[in-house]
Amino acid sequence: MGWQRSIDKVLRPIGLTHTRFLVLDAAAQAFERLDDAVSQAKIAEVAGIDEASTSRIARRLEQDGLIDRGPDGVDARYWRVIVTREGYGLLRLARPVVDAAAARFFARGA
Repeated sequence: MGWQRSIDKVLRPIGLTHTRFLVLDAAAQAFERLDDAVSQAKIAEVAGIDEASTSRIARRLEQDGLIDRGPDGVDARYWRVIVTREGYGLLRLARPVVDAAAARFFARGA
């Protein structure tokens, strides 16, 4: 739990939490691999978070304009997601902050 608290602390000024960062970053990574909108299920898999939590977090990211979501064209039960320009901008700020925090956290033997 110390890890999540340390990441939450450094992301707070950027307007993210650890789990929101994980979902946003996973959406970006999955999109970059597939070069297409990705399912929330795929994002949950990449982020290592259950689908219900991913769905809740995705709704919040959408409200904040960081992702766009829409129903899958084949199966309306599924949502497809893309990261917006604003979302990528926030990731450009957040990734180095998370990397630096991780380096500090693991350097001290936590």
